[in-house]
Amino acid sequence: MRLRPLRLALHVVAATALAGAGVLATGSPGSAADATRPDSFGGDSAASAFHYVADRNPQPTPVSDAFHAEVPYSTTAFDSSGNASATAASLYPGAGPLGVPALLCQFDARICTVLKTLPRYPFIAEAQYPSQPDDTASVDSGTIKQAPLEVTPASTTAHADAGRVEAQTKAASAGVDGVVTAGNAVTHSRQTFEGSTLVVTAESVVTNLDLGGGQLHIDQIRSTAVAKVNGGDVTTSTANTTVSGATAGGVPVTIDSGGVHVAGQGDGGAAPAAVNTALAALDASGIKVRLLAPTKSAKNGTAAAACGGLLVTFATTVNAPAIPVPNVPPVNGVYVGSVSIGGAGVTAFAAPTLDFSVPAVGGVPVAQPPALQGSGQQPAATAALSPAGPAVAPEQPGSAPATAAAPATQPVAVLGVDVTSKRLKTLALVLLGYPVLVLLSAPLRAPARLPRLL
Repeated sequence: MRLRPLRLALHVVAATALAGAGVLATGSPGSAADATRPDSFGGDSAASAFHYVADRNPQPTPVSDAFHAEVPYSTTAFDSSGNASATAASLYPGAGPLGVPALLCQFDARICTVLKTLPRYPFIAEAQYPSQPDDTASVDSGTIKQAPLEVTPASTTAHADAGRVEAQTKAASAGVDGVVTAGNAVTHSRQTFEGSTLVVTAESVVTNLDLGGGQLHIDQIRSTAVAKVNGGDVTTSTANTTVSGATAGGVPVTIDSGGVHVAGQGDGGAAPAAVNTALAALDASGIKVRLLAPTKSAKNGTAAAACGGLLVTFATTVNAPAIPVPNVPPVNGVYVGSVSIGGAGVTAFAAPTLDFSVPAVGGVPVAQPPALQGSGQQPAATAALSPAGPAVAPEQPGSAPATAAAPATQPVAVLGVDVTSKRLKTLALVLLGYPVLVLLSAPLRAPARLPRLL
């Protein structure tokens, strides 16, 4: 009889040890392996080594910014509605020209049949999950020249799946005739989840730049924009542009929002004089340079960051011989434009998981869940309820707020712990299974009382 308390204590110790080992081996709730994505999230990223915009004065068309292109370019889109896409292009003429075929298809289905037989734009890679998770440009070599733009692509790739979207372009050279040339340009856009946090990144790196025929030289311009959101405690954004190795007339200079500057040196003013001569040559060619300040914001589950990079404005006069073509305006005039070198931008948002469980007393819910309030930015996907609840359709503009229906047969009581975590499941399994193991091992144990020897 005296052994029973001892055996009971040993059973308690054994069950506790097994339960503790199982809980520790399972992993804690909220670990990276068990992290879940927010119910509603979305992100966009874009990186452009050269963003080129030009127009003429007087204006040749009813639309301003008649010429618009990116060299090279990469962009991604990712959200909870299932959109996962990535686009990379060594020479991107803008969404307008590339979207014309799809627009024409809306007017006549026969046009679509004809357009499908035409070759696609050769300098672009477009990935879309799940239809086309990977893509590369059909032309990734040789020098491409369109008007004043020039680029020599090295690689153009895009990838999209349920967990990652990524686009990257590499160019061996790029630039704008008479304004700027670069020895190398890389753009990279990426979105992925780190645990439950959506991380959106855009980066552009341009090296070995010469402006105005070499009057201003820059070793490298690097711009990076990052946004992180998880719908809870993480909402951050960073943006930074770094200009390194800048020289004007062979003299080191700094470039900021006010333009190009050189610090006074004890050389009798020779260094500032060389810089001023180089800057005067740039002005004479209609080129001005200044650095755009990065911007960023992070609040209420929404993060954004942008780097404008180095802004180069230019103006040039065209005096071509007149061509008597009826109804065609003359091409002569002053052409003004700008090139943003090293641009990157990201946006991201995430909403926390909605909890529609209600407290219960005696199996009867005592309160209805609050109405689903609309927000200024409607997420692309419908909000999901708790695992046992029904789905709720997104609120339409102008309609009354939707109200979540109360559980009909199984009201969920609000608990202070997460009953769905692996740790608690393991703990319950071990505590319930231990008595069964003890009973099954009974035939293998020694008898409680040994017979007395006579």
